[in-house]
Amino acid sequence: MSSILRNIDAIFEDQAVLGANPMERATTISQELAAAQQKLVDLRNQLESIQQELHGALALTVRRLKPGLNVGVNKDGCKVGFKTKFLLLAPDIEKGIWKVNSKDKRFANVFAKKAGRALALSDDLTLLARALVGYFTQHYKSLGEDINGTGVVVVENKMSTLIKLAEWH
Repeated sequence: MSSILRNIDAIFEDQAVLGANPMERATTISQELAAAQQKLVDLRNQLESIQQELHGALALTVRRLKPGLNVGVNKDGCKVGFKTKFLLLAPDIEKGIWKVNSKDKRFANVFAKKAGRALALSDDLTLLARALVGYFTQHYKSLGEDINGTGVVVVENKMSTLIKLAEWH
């Protein structure tokens, strides 16, 4: 019975220490929770913005190295392709790598194995862009012969120009 009394005393002491009634504490906690949720939304938006910047930077780097490749950017990633094949690359910040996707899973898996360390996130996207250019050039011999190139630039699913791509970046 003395343990019950100690628990009751502890409850009253906690309320006395906190100094506010339960409704005030609940309101304060609710306000703190709303502020934390807004902070989370803000951080997610900032992260999404940075990811889009990375998509644009990769597309711009690939385009500069090999104008004959088709490049596109949208919220899902940077799409690099030629003829019927494409790779969609998106940074996975938590894992520290670029994720590679394609309708042709085998095509994407072979690239991922060949690219290896080039898929690690870094400030310099040239290594990854060179791996992409090399992979497509190996796969399409005619792309290796194309010096000037006539690839397409797509920004947010609309035909675009290199200037728009640079602005998106």
